[in-house]
Amino acid sequence: MVNYDLSGSIHTMRTANLTTRQAAQLLNVSEATIKRWADDGVLKSEKTVGGHRRYGIESIGRLRGQRKLRNEAAASPRAVKRKTKPLPSPDDFL
Repeated sequence: MVNYDLSGSIHTMRTANLTTRQAAQLLNVSEATIKRWADDGVLKSEKTVGGHRRYGIESIGRLRGQRKLRNEAAASPRAVKRKTKPLPSPDDFL
């Protein structure tokens, strides 16, 4: 699919075509997080003539894969588990 913007340039599906809301839904984060990642250079974006951000499907997929790997590593049995103290009983306060 090809999208045309007002300046006449052509964008393919692999370039900037997702809105901030769509990117946030795909990555399961808030729109504010998507904008912050774009400002910090974590997620590549382009701005439309009207100043709205658009995100490429490839960069969203790449970031989604990185986040999945990071989450799987944290959930692995090798992950360090922090020891917790037992909760005090009501008798401890008497």
